Amino acid sequence: PLINKNILPMLRALNSRSIRWGRTTNGISLRKTGIFDESLRADYVHVSIDAGSDETYQNLKRGKPGYFEIVMSNLSELVRLRHSKRSETKIIASLLIQKENVAEIPELSRRLKKMGVDLFQIKMQHMDGRRYMTPAEVTDAYRIIDETRSRDGDARYQVVAVQGLEEALRKVPQKRSGLIQIQRRNKPTTPINPFEQCFAGMLGIAGSVSAPGVVWACCQMGGGRTLGSFGDLEQGFKNVWTGAERAYAL
Repeated sequence: PLINKNILPMLRALNSRSIRWGRTTNGISLRKTGIFDESLRADYVHVSIDAGSDETYQNLKRGKPGYFEIVMSNLSELVRLRHSKRSETKIIASLLIQKENVAEIPELSRRLKKMGVDLFQIKMQHMDGRRYMTPAEVTDAYRIIDETRSRDGDARYQVVAVQGLEEALRKVPQKRSGLIQIQRRNKPTTPINPFEQCFAGMLGIAGSVSAPGVVWACCQMGGGRTLGSFGDLEQGFKNVWTGAERAYAL
């Protein structure tokens, strides 16, 4: 959202109307003029990192050399400004498990805790045949997560595995005839193995109302489903955002 040329007036409009909001970002453009100040009036800022080194960031996120440290620097500055402005915005960093980044989890957690992030959120990978993880690799990843949580977790900093090991193992796609069966968006005939509940909504990290007023269910529940359109914003965005339909979606 930060590349939108009108993002600053959008955020100011939300804040001036006392609409509760939060957002997910890759963190690259957080230093754009005015973004820090408006972001620190949000309920949360969720930075999707997905790597613990510049090399892995380039590999998984297609980032340019140096982008990983830019994201980490921006995240650190956001935490510093939150303290100086006495903001209550929750700052979350997340990682999507891939075999390329699992070994980097402990050191990334150390850095996040040291800079003052509130929550390190670790999620099971999407069904991506290009980055297939075996059950043994997933099990080892959860061992590393458990060790990291035990070492770093305290009252001020949490390490959270969004899905438990058992559900993560169920998410592992099955190989059939040498091919990995993966979920393809808007193709319900493709074999899928979705999560059993909407973790994004449960954690409050999903913006579940689109610009036209469509309330979306979690993308991880399969099939690209929505919960339908409720008035096409005729009742006003604030009413849709705070209404019963969105509450049900979450």
